[in-house]
Amino acid sequence: MIIDYIQPDAKFFFSFQCPYSYLSWELLRKKMENCSGKIAPIGLSVMGSPLTSYLEFWSEMRWQKLATYGKELGIIIKKPAVYYDSSLANSFVNLNNSKHIEPYISCLFKAVFADNINISNSQTLFDYLNKNGVSCDLNHDNNPAPIDSVVKELRMLPTIKVSNDDLIGLVTESVFSRMLKHHLD
Repeated sequence: MIIDYIQPDAKFFFSFQCPYSYLSWELLRKKMENCSGKIAPIGLSVMGSPLTSYLEFWSEMRWQKLATYGKELGIIIKKPAVYYDSSLANSFVNLNNSKHIEPYISCLFKAVFADNINISNSQTLFDYLNKNGVSCDLNHDNNPAPIDSVVKELRMLPTIKVSNDDLIGLVTESVFSRMLKHHLD
C-alpha cells in the first residue's frame, strides 16, 4: 500500500461500538497532526451485527490488553456496561467534512469507552459534548444517505481505504511505521 503521508486522502470506516476503532482513531489522529492531507471518517451503525458482540464474548483478559494499549496512547478504555445505538452520533459525522469533526469523534469514543454515556439520547449526547468543550449542531434535518454498498465491501472494522487498498483491523504503532517505511522506500 502506497500512501502519500504529506497529503494522504483516506477514508476511515469505524463504529463507536468498536474498541479497535477507538484505539486506531486516536493513533491515526496523533500521527496525522502534521500532515496536510486528511482522513475522512465514516461512522457506521452496526447494532445487531456480529461486530457488536464485544461485550458478550470477549474475555476480561482481552479488555485488559486493550486498556494497556490505550494507556500507551494516553487514553482510557474500558468495557462498556451497555452498547448504545450510534445512529445519532454517526449522523453528524457523516454530514460533516470539517476538520472540527476530530474532537467530536474522540469525545464520543471517550463517552462510550471511558464514561459509559448513552450516545443514543440527543440530550445526553449534547450535554456530554458541552461538558467536554466540544460544540456541534446536532439539530439537522438531513439524514445521511445509507452506506450499504460500502458496508458490504467491509470485512472488519476499523478499515482504512486508500485508493484501492484497504488496511483493516487495529492500527498499531508498528503497522503505521511499516506503512510509512513502505512509502519512503
